[in-house]
Formats: sequence, C-alpha cells, structure tokens
Amino acid sequence: MKKVNKKLPVSVLKELKEFVNPKLSETDKLFCVIDSEDYLFKTVDIDQTSDFYYTIEEYSTQNGYLLSYKPMNQNEVGVNRLYVKADKLSFYFKIWHDCLIAYAELEEDQDPFLTNLENQFLDGFNLSDESKNEPLKLNQIYYLEESLTKIENEIGHYVTPETAPNITEIIEDVEHLKSQLGRKSQEWVAKKLANILAKITKEGPDILKGIFKETGKQIMIQGIKFLLENGNMLIN
Repeated sequence: MKKVNKKLPVSVLKELKEFVNPKLSETDKLFCVIDSEDYLFKTVDIDQTSDFYYTIEEYSTQNGYLLSYKPMNQNEVGVNRLYVKADKLSFYFKIWHDCLIAYAELEEDQDPFLTNLENQFLDGFNLSDESKNEPLKLNQIYYLEESLTKIENEIGHYVTPETAPNITEIIEDVEHLKSQLGRKSQEWVAKKLANILAKITKEGPDILKGIFKETGKQIMIQGIKFLLENGNMLIN
C-alpha cells in the first residue's frame, strides 16, 4: 500500500483526493505524482517532452498555500503562481487536469481513420441513456477483465519491428482499462474499449480476427453488449 503524503494536512489531502489518491496516481495516464524534497506536493505531465506541472510549494499561516502550475488554462500556456486556501486547491488542479485532457483529446483527433473506427464501435455498443452513467455490474467486470486479458496475451503474438510501438501502446491501454473497470461509468469504459478495438483493427483486421477467432465479427457488430453478455465465449 502506498503511503499518503504526510507533509500535507488531512484537509488538503481530502481536497485533492478526487484527483490524486494513491491509486489514481498509478493509473491516470495523464500525470504522475513525484516525491519531492523541495515541494509539499508535485505532479507532472506524463509526457516526458512536456514541462507541464502542478505544485504546492509551501504553506504560510498568513497567506495559505503557494500554488504553481503550468499551463495556466486552455488559453494560456504560461505559469500561474498564487496563494490559495486549502478549499481552492482542487479547483485549480481541475483547471490544470482539464488542460491535460484537452491536449490528449487533440492528439487522438489527429488520426481521422482511427476516430472513424472508434465511432463505428461506439455506435455498435448502443448504450442507453439510463445505463451509460452507471458502473459496471460484477459479472460484467469479470467478463470484460477476462476478455481484456485475452487481448493482452494474444496480441503479443503479432509483434513485429513495425508493429511493436503500436502494440505496446495497445497493451498499456488494456492494462489501464482493466484497472478502471470497477471505478468508471459504462460510457467511459465503452469509449476506452472502442479506442482499443479501433487501434487493433488499424493494425490489421487479421489481428482482430486472430485475437477473437470466430467471435471477432460478432464483437464488431454487437460491441460491448456482446462482450458483457457473452464474455464467457471469448474466454473459452
């Protein structure tokens, strides 16, 4: 179990818990929390080519917490540095985190072919308005986790010098999705799953067929409904 940061008071940890609890810092692919001797708290963009960060530098009884983060918002890439009270830390963290999300979405949108494939899968999932915001049921989590493990194990057989970088990315996406099955809504899971299946399809329909064998076509047609209701067929 990862220890909490005891350089920060409980009030601050509770304020940031939604974003940077110990499990989230390990599974959120947009940022990572850094152990720092210089700051009370520091997290950075997971992209090693980026200089985006969010830090709590120090605490003053008179002024509160000295906060510094980059980018300032979605209109300014500069640094914002200011004193805030504990109850405002999550407000500014969300501004910073939303910037990372926006950049990530732009990167995904740069490939129209992939986006088109992803939308086809999403259309096939046909989630209802009533269920899309609900968490997955236990049996759904079980079948999906087993199916994702099957993808993870099988796709390694298709690694070549040309496909290695993309297949490595797919495996990382699968691991991330598995870690979030019990924490996210059905809509979130569906989008991530659609993205994974789209990436596999882009590498070649034969790879998707090879992974799912006779069920591949049915998965493409019926999407997540098939996965959830007939996950045991994929496992077997």
